[in-house]
Parts: sequence; structure tokens; C-alpha cells
Amino acid sequence: MRACIEACWNGRTFTASPGHFDMFWTRDLGFSVPSLIRLGHGLRVHASLAYALGVWDRRRRHITTTIHYFDRPGDVYEYGVDSLPLFLAALRAADATDLVERHRIWLEAEIAHYYAQVVDPATGLVRSDRKFSAHRDTVVNRSNAYGNTMVALLAKTIEETGWFDSPFEHHFEGDYGRLLLEHFWDVDHFRDALGDETVSGEANVWPFYTGVVADPALVAAALGYLDHHGFCDPYPLRYETERRPEREVWLTRHLLPDYQGSTVWTSLGAMYLQVLRTVDPSLAATETARYVDWIERDGTFWEVMNAKGQNWVSPRWVLIGEESMLWSAIFLDALENLHLVPAYLSGRASRGARSLRPERNGPFGPGRTCDIVLDTATGSRRRPGGRNGMDIALVHGSYLGSWCWDLLRPELERLGHRVITMDLPISDPGLGAEAYAAAVDDALVGTKDPVVVGHSIAGLVIPLVAAHRPVRRLIFLAAFLAAPGLSANAQRGTEPIDGRIPPTTAEWIDLGDDVWMVGPHTATELFFHDAPAALARWATQRLRPQAYRALNETTPLQAWPAVESRSIVCRDDRALNPAWVRTASRDRLGVEAVEISGGHSPFLTRPVELAQVLDSLAR
Repeated sequence: MRACIEACWNGRTFTASPGHFDMFWTRDLGFSVPSLIRLGHGLRVHASLAYALGVWDRRRRHITTTIHYFDRPGDVYEYGVDSLPLFLAALRAADATDLVERHRIWLEAEIAHYYAQVVDPATGLVRSDRKFSAHRDTVVNRSNAYGNTMVALLAKTIEETGWFDSPFEHHFEGDYGRLLLEHFWDVDHFRDALGDETVSGEANVWPFYTGVVADPALVAAALGYLDHHGFCDPYPLRYETERRPEREVWLTRHLLPDYQGSTVWTSLGAMYLQVLRTVDPSLAATETARYVDWIERDGTFWEVMNAKGQNWVSPRWVLIGEESMLWSAIFLDALENLHLVPAYLSGRASRGARSLRPERNGPFGPGRTCDIVLDTATGSRRRPGGRNGMDIALVHGSYLGSWCWDLLRPELERLGHRVITMDLPISDPGLGAEAYAAAVDDALVGTKDPVVVGHSIAGLVIPLVAAHRPVRRLIFLAAFLAAPGLSANAQRGTEPIDGRIPPTTAEWIDLGDDVWMVGPHTATELFFHDAPAALARWATQRLRPQAYRALNETTPLQAWPAVESRSIVCRDDRALNPAWVRTASRDRLGVEAVEISGGHSPFLTRPVELAQVLDSLAR
């Protein structure tokens, strides 16, 4: 996908693709900009925006959907209801205030022109007496949910940046989703257009991807509707589940039937996956894995796909769906930045470690902000929880890192907890369990009576944390339970600790100084055997070398701390023997282990179920 993005750069601007659409497309660049910036393309984004502004301003043209060869602006096929909203959102995401100041007069005139052309001044809705170009630019668009989302996005961008006087203020008064909800929301989904009961994929993604509507309950309802009504088959996301030829423009209806009807559009699919992970990380992981499978199968990122999940081709091969789309950046961003909030269109994008503050109504209360803070120096991440939430520290096991909690974290946060993770110094041959415990202790600064969860080898670590500071409870997740006076490897020689199903491969790589790396096949067999193939690949690509000092040293634990403890056993664990976990939990902790299905890494394969179990055990 990085090659796809690179192929869309022509030396002075991003194009929509390197083939059919190798020219500047306002829409395609606009909705991809936040992800492009997070992927490191900020300078090219700025150059692209400067290029387009220069062409329109110099030629004294209104903003257009496209700039064709030889710098000729043009609309496909009508004035774009989304051109100015997406372009200003891109300027905001790129923090391009220099371009705003340089072209202020032109931009102010464009805002006035847009309001006159698009908005009904009596209602604030998109005018229904004319047609507009939109995301589906080969069908007839009038006053639909997509267009009204664009008006709300433009109003939101203008008013929140303070760049210009807003002609929209009296229509929204700060509630940018109000008109959409009043005129298009129907129980559990958005209708596509005024006076039309038809449901479309774009109507139920764009209000959330723009940040115009942010209520998680509405997000969950709308995306659930799409999932249950066939919009994600064969892949996310179809515009509609059945073709409506009466909506297609004449040329499309006869030469490119169903080009933007019941087909799968990957631009919409990538946005859908960005939004989905905020309300259903487990389903998002599954759908993302299915996307990865076809990308690896075909070696590109298609524009549009047919009902068989293959590249779309028109009758008589008039047009073949394009490849290497610029908007592949949205999917790549979702794949690589699970720990960050989605790259929505309402805000300034950033590559660096920073607090991302999306305003939302959810478990943190109406109007409150929900911060994700990533410290790149320590790898620790935390997010404030709800009123009744607790501090829950998640301590990873061998070969892993704080990334392994990326699917579990949002599920715990949804239950109101504050989540703290960290990267243990597992690759340093001179450090053992005490140093690991110190890293946990450092990450817990500012917390009060945290619940500390230790996975796998972290079972050697979290009792030491309890010896250093007060903790509310220890939870051992498929974890090693130390025997004072012995090393972990000595225990393995006397107790039936290792998994009962040995791996068929032996990819153990000696890096020297008793530091080892596990290869992807062995890691998958031991740790991720029940994960979807693409998710297992994602995990194995992030593994880190493990120094064995923590396993070879006599445990620093002299006696079990006097703190309440719980244990979770995974029935299908292949790294630790489930029977041993049950016995050791009784003998050393005095508790019966709580049982869950699955293998050694339930935080990846069963994040929703695991969050509910942890919530129950933590309280």
C-alpha cells in the first residue's frame, strides 16, 4: 500500500490513482489527507493543496472536483457539494494556515458562492432544486445525507478554526449533527435522501467519518445496520445492496451500469473500518483481516469490486476498475495506528506523539473529551476513564509489547476504565524481573490503587509491583505463577507448565547474550493459533527479542504479597498448560481460575469477552 501511495505522487501533487485518474481530485485527496499526514506525507499534502489553490486562484475559477491535464479545472459532472468542505477540512488537517492567508480573498468568495449555490437559507439543508456532484459522482445527487453532511462539515471547519466569518452559524448553533438527525435519522440508521426511505452505505459512514455526528450509540446502531443488511458482503462497503439504474446518469447507465450502485467501494470501506474500530474492535479486526487477505492476493488496492470480491469490470470491458488508489492511505493508517483515534476530517492531523481529543458523547459524559496519550519515550499509553472506572494496568508477556493490547484497550475504556500500558525492557540481556517491575511502577505514577493484569511471563513481574506500591488487585492472565526460591526454567523442569500441544516448527533464533527471537510460524502456533491469519501476521510482525535472564534468574519474589489476586485460564492455551494454571492458581493464589475459551492471546482474539471478564474481576 505504501507503493500505491507513492505511485499517486507525480512530483507536484497527489493524484487519485496512477492510471485512469492520474490528475488532481479534490474529493479523493481531501478525505485522505488526515491519514496521509499520519503516514508521513505532510509535505506532499501541503504541496498538493498549494498547487490546487494556485490553479483555481490564478485562473479565477471556482473550486472544482478535478484539475485535468495542463492545469484545466473542471467538474465531474456538476458543482461538487463536497469540494469546498473537503478542501477546507484538508487545509485544517494539514495546519496550512499559510495557504489560508495567501488565498484568503479567493477562499472567502468561495464560501459565499458555496452558500448561495448549495444551501437553502430557510432550512440550512442542501437545496433540492438542483443536482450536485458528490462521492458517487456518476449518479444523480440532490439533497441527500451525504450532501448535508458536507454542509455541516464546512460549517464545523469554519467555525472551529475561526478562519472566516460563517454564514452557517444560525443554522447549527454548534450542533452540527442536528439537521442530519432531524431529517435523515430513522431509529437505527440514516436514510439516504429527503423523501426517500432507501438506505445507503455512504449515508451511514460519512456523518461519523467527518466527526459531524459523534455519539457512539448512533455509530454502533448505524454500522450494525449496515453489517446486518448485507452492505459488507463480500467486503465493506457497498453503496447500496441493489442497483438503482434510475439514479445513474445517462452515460453510466448505458456504458458503466452499476459502477457506483451495489458494488464494493474501497474508499467507503476504509472509512467504515476506521469508524468501526471505535465501537466494535473485534469485528473491525476481522473485517480488516479480510481486507488484508484480498490485498495480498491481488497485490494492489482496488478502486471498486464486484459481488464476487474481485476487481470490477464493466460490460464489454469499457472500463476496468482502477488500482493503487490514493485512499489506500486510510486503510494503511487504520492498520498501523490502532492505538490512535481514527483520522477523522474534523481536526488537525499529526504524526507525532500527542493527545488526540475527539469530542464525543459516550461513556465519559456529554461534551467531555476523551484523551489518548502516547509517550513515545516509554511506550506507555493511557486514557481517562469514566466516573466509576478504575486504573487498569496491562503488562505484556514475552516477545510482545504494549501494542498487543490495542484491541482490548477500547473495550475496557468503553466499560469506563482508565487503561495504562507500557513496553517492558524485555530485550536487554542485563535486566530481569525487578527491572520489568520498575518499568511498570514508572507507568503507574499518578494512579491510585490500580488493578494490575499480567500476561504470561508478566506473572513473574506483577507480584513484585505489589511489593513496591499499593495495588487494588492482581489478575494473572494465562500467566506464569512463580515459586519463591526457584527460577522459572527450574520450575519448568519440575512442574508440567509448558503447553500440551508442542509446535511443529522450531523457529528459535539465538541473538547472543541469551537473547532470543521467535519466528512467525512458531509464534503463531504457540501464541496466535486461533487468530485470523491476517491478525496473526500483524502480531508476528511486531514481536520483539526476549532476553532470558528473567526466566533463568531465581525469582526475586521471596513471598507472595498480601494482595487479593485472581487468575484467568485459557482452555486452548498452547504456551502454558491449562491444567497447570488451574492447579497453580489454587495452590499459590488460593483461588479457582476463571475459564475462557481460546488460546494464549485472548486480548487479540476475544477482546470483548476478555474485557467483560476483567471488568468483573477488577470490581
